[in-house]
Amino acid sequence: EMQQWNEAEKQRIANATSWIYADMRLLAQSVSSAGLSIKEIRNETEVGVKNHPAELLFSNPNPYMDMGFMWQYVVMWMQMTGDGYIFQAPAAGDETEIVELWPVPSDRIHAVPDKLNFLKGYAYKMTSGEYKFIKPEYIIHFQYPNIWNLLDGFAPLNAAQLALETELGNSGWQKDTYVTGKGVPHTIISVDPDTNERDFIAISSQIREEFAQERKII
Repeated sequence: EMQQWNEAEKQRIANATSWIYADMRLLAQSVSSAGLSIKEIRNETEVGVKNHPAELLFSNPNPYMDMGFMWQYVVMWMQMTGDGYIFQAPAAGDETEIVELWPVPSDRIHAVPDKLNFLKGYAYKMTSGEYKFIKPEYIIHFQYPNIWNLLDGFAPLNAAQLALETELGNSGWQKDTYVTGKGVPHTIISVDPDTNERDFIAISSQIREEFAQERKII
């Protein structure tokens, strides 16, 4: 059944499954709690660079979020799609100066391959449904390795499909039993104690067949 769901449905259900969301959240918080430092090599030794422009930009990516939230947003999308994206917004009138960083929903952007240069850029789907082309230098692309596609990451959520489907099956069974049936079996049928094994099997099969469509429980 899960194989018939589209990616958006899988992501929605994963976020509604407590243990999957908790795992993604924990990893995102771990990444966002890590410090950021810029270093350069001097005489084969790494030396920290204070107040480097990149460090200052990541520390205050844009007026509406801090670095911690941005990293959590990117990491959680990586868990669901295998890819995380940050848009480097240039200054008005100067495309070479990056002034803000914005995380991008991974389900609305994808890499555009190029036969000669490997990567042509990125296509971003706007709310209107139209696509806007973005030059590769304005996108920071994080991805998990994907042996089938070098431009798209492999989502950890794909590896959890069987576990997620099992979780949903168990949840559905418990709902049917404890919510619809209030924890009490829907139907209890007893037969004559003297019924032999062959007749008991035949009776059970007939009852199960008649009750199957109504999801009754024997």
